[in-house]
Amino acid sequence: MYGTGDLVKYHRDGNIEFIGRVDNQVKIRGYRIELGEIETVLEQSELVSQAVVLAREDKQGNKRLVGYIIAEGYYDREGILAYLKDKLPDYMIPALIMEVETMPLTANGKVDRKALPDPEASELLTNQYVAPSTESERSLARIWEDLLEVEQVGIHDDFFELGGHSLLAAKLLASVESRFGRRVPFSVFFERATIAHLAQYLVAEQRRSAGDEPLVTVQACGRKTPIFFLHGDFSGGGFYCRNLAHFLGEDRPFHAIHPHGLHGEEVPDTIDEMAADRLAVIREIQPRGPYLLGGFCNGALIAYEMARQLEQAGDRVEGVVLIGADASNFKFRHLRASHAALAGCSAKPG
Repeated sequence: MYGTGDLVKYHRDGNIEFIGRVDNQVKIRGYRIELGEIETVLEQSELVSQAVVLAREDKQGNKRLVGYIIAEGYYDREGILAYLKDKLPDYMIPALIMEVETMPLTANGKVDRKALPDPEASELLTNQYVAPSTESERSLARIWEDLLEVEQVGIHDDFFELGGHSLLAAKLLASVESRFGRRVPFSVFFERATIAHLAQYLVAEQRRSAGDEPLVTVQACGRKTPIFFLHGDFSGGGFYCRNLAHFLGEDRPFHAIHPHGLHGEEVPDTIDEMAADRLAVIREIQPRGPYLLGGFCNGALIAYEMARQLEQAGDRVEGVVLIGADASNFKFRHLRASHAALAGCSAKPG
């Protein structure tokens, strides 16, 4: 058996007892992986001086690859991962990468693999922690924490970067279906494996099934930048948007967005959360900028906050039109839009 890399011994009754491997080959989720191959690829990167890869077991007994590296200069975790994705199949890319200052050595000068630390997944995330803010996000976070055995999960943390894999993903989606009563396709989860993305999908599905779409396309055609207009709570249901779209011209697509609380919809606690929720709706129609936003009355407050969040995320805001709002409440020096238009009218609605 020595030629296969398996170290075994024969018993008197003819049975064979497996002792271990004589190389660094491991089996993870059905794949045989030679750890030395991954180490070689890592050390060929200009970002890595030395690398060791181990197969670590979590508390549930699931194996995952952990890469220990000494960085060549500045530690660029995202750059290392991008390099590996270009060189190796997904199942050979370490779930976690940990920077160490030096490699522990044995008495004869070889790397002491047993002395390498067992990392905590939550300490190795590169995303800034953003706490769950809605009940859906909090419920999803509890499911993730139980499955991954991590104390704190942010809404933008990637499931697979936390040590998740396809088998755990199946368990997670089963738990989500049990908790929310809605089945989430694998394609949706693998598109972006974050709590924020999953919560947006669940909310959108709930709206679609209830027939309470928060966005109504008043005018679909046109070559100009579409305008997304939040018509406000006290505006007669937003019927005036039909005339407003007409006066803006046939070449301008116009989408009216309902206020929160429509037909018993759960209302977020803050303007920030309302804006983030309606941004998710807009991105289903237009994933990238430039964006043109507008709002009336309290819809203007949400539109302004939406513009701020868009630019904070690096998206371009072409303009913001605010109607029926006190201009003194808005500090436009914080908005880097190329054109920020304010139609401020202090007159009361009607």
